[in-house]
Amino acid sequence: MRGYTGSRIENCEFVCYSNVTDLLSLSGSDIGVSGCRFGPSSGWYPVVRLNTLGDCVIEECLFDSIDTRESLIDVSMACPGPVGSPVTIRNNIFRNYWTTGQSVGTIAISLLCQGDPTGDFGIVENNTFENGRAGGAHAPGLVIRGSVAFHANQLVNLEPQTLPDVWADARLQDTILARANAFLPPGLAMSTAGTVADARWNWWGESTGPYNAANNPDGQGSGVGNSIQFDPWLLQHPDSSSDTSTVAETPRALVPSNFSLSAFPNPFNPTSTLMVTVPRAGEYVVTLYDVTGREVRRLFSGGLAGRTEIAIKGEGLASGLYFARLHTDRQQFAATKLLLLK
Repeated sequence: MRGYTGSRIENCEFVCYSNVTDLLSLSGSDIGVSGCRFGPSSGWYPVVRLNTLGDCVIEECLFDSIDTRESLIDVSMACPGPVGSPVTIRNNIFRNYWTTGQSVGTIAISLLCQGDPTGDFGIVENNTFENGRAGGAHAPGLVIRGSVAFHANQLVNLEPQTLPDVWADARLQDTILARANAFLPPGLAMSTAGTVADARWNWWGESTGPYNAANNPDGQGSGVGNSIQFDPWLLQHPDSSSDTSTVAETPRALVPSNFSLSAFPNPFNPTSTLMVTVPRAGEYVVTLYDVTGREVRRLFSGGLAGRTEIAIKGEGLASGLYFARLHTDRQQFAATKLLLLK
């Protein structure tokens, strides 16, 4: 079945045993898929293929009993960004999917930004991934080439254990922001070959945190790669109790909704701390200017996700008024005044 801009696919069932086609192929923008069941099914092509221009939602669907499909959801797009949520995949269940033999599949969700610019796919949230088995060198959960907010998902019994449940491609300009997910052991939960992966405040199946040979060798939870930011972590499953007193402190609003930039202390001498908040992960720059608009210091350049603290040192600066700005090459997002007193 094919769908185009403005399509609404609701409460449908897709069952097919074919090696020659996708079950559902979508292209364009403003597309919604909800309440559908996909499977049983077998074949080589993706179950849902999405070539989108943005503003697409896949929600409340069940993907069940699917054999050797390349992926359950395959998204390919020229990603905008770093602002916006062109694709939202939420409240779906991906279960009982596998690969027969040594095929390169099966991936639950494959997200591919076309070309090299920094891009943001949007949000993957409140999904369940269970009893999935990949083949070849791919991940059974997510394969990501782009920036994604990955929030409140549960991943359980994904095989093989040697492959990460979530794999981020080697693009230094991208950021994965993972919050309040449950990566249940055993096996390798998340790995990346260069993409910034901020995976703090997740549950790794053990109060001791994820296993990492270099940074947390005593962790009994699911494993993480060396490039994953995982500390601090949740001390219990995020859905296990309404009482968060036994959980490391973290705000419930884990993904911010607005850009902001603030400094404390302010006025300052000799140091201050900038609190930078971005609603969408991506590449950003924080620059310090004097009152004439002259750039005096680049404070940060690189991947940001969620909330980040950046230190400012007054050494080498004259007393007076300064402006810190959060921006990219194309756009400014936030600014704040700082007063240095010596």
